[in-house]
Amino acid sequence: MYPTAPKIIRRRLMWTSLATAGVIVLAACTPASESEEAPLPVPSNATPAPAPTELPGREENGAPDSAEDAIDAATQAFVEYNDLENLINREQGVDTARIDAVALGQAREAIVSKDWSAPSTYVGGITVSVQSSYALDLTADGATIPFGSVGLLFCNDESTRTITRADGSIRESQPSVIMEAAVHYVPSGAAWKVASIVIEGDPC
Repeated sequence: MYPTAPKIIRRRLMWTSLATAGVIVLAACTPASESEEAPLPVPSNATPAPAPTELPGREENGAPDSAEDAIDAATQAFVEYNDLENLINREQGVDTARIDAVALGQAREAIVSKDWSAPSTYVGGITVSVQSSYALDLTADGATIPFGSVGLLFCNDESTRTITRADGSIRESQPSVIMEAAVHYVPSGAAWKVASIVIEGDPC
């Protein structure tokens, strides 16, 4: 189960997109040691992950230069995250590490830690509609990134997806509810990644 977020009033926007907060602290990436095992080869039937999202308007250091640009870029990353999650589900868990291109923290673990030992068959995918959004400063590794954290309040609609379990039974779709995604700017790759998703609880 996703955690439940507190109620917060936000300004309304008109975002509609295909796709599926808490606070996540970005940890500095460390290079792999020579003693670590080499990564497994990517299966030939896996669809490549999208390139990290590029911010349309930025300062020389690559950080977002306004709340509007931050929200635009974070929304694009959120769309890519949900599209890729839907794709991995339809491909029954092939190369879940592809999600690393657009996710970190809890949002990443929700994909890579999923049990695929008895995979279900997915048709279609979750549809989301972003209802409102906001941008906040992000503090990571002792540095503050203006507009580096974006919250997206969205309607999560499972009616556009059908799941058939391994035993042939159909899983009933969950009611559409409001959820919130936290999307963070990652300076090391000048990219936006979905950090977490929580359930707000209201129907939509």
